[in-house]
Amino acid sequence: MCRPAFMTAGSPDSARAIGLADRFRYWSGASGRRYLFSCVAADTLDDLAEAVLLIVVEPDGEAAHGEPRLVWIGSIDRDGVRHGRSLGPIPTERTRCWAHFLARDEDARAAILADLTGS
Repeated sequence: MCRPAFMTAGSPDSARAIGLADRFRYWSGASGRRYLFSCVAADTLDDLAEAVLLIVVEPDGEAAHGEPRLVWIGSIDRDGVRHGRSLGPIPTERTRCWAHFLARDEDARAAILADLTGS
């Protein structure tokens, strides 16, 4: 199984300027392209459709400076069904879900996933 090539690229300047840096984050793929993701509640995933989805574990502690650890990557189809793969156990604490809604179709979502996983 290949390890994901993605990494966080911070929050958009506009989101930081209005105090919403914790709700929006760029993730970069192997190509260097950045993709804008929104933080979404885990209990809303069944209602989302046509999104790329990342589930990450945030670094532990207030002073932690490490990168988030990806534990699941995939997409949600037009019927709300999740397709993807687990990259490790998904803990109940410090887990955040990030969704990218700007992919125009299934092929675009697949291309983004390939970039994020480096495959």
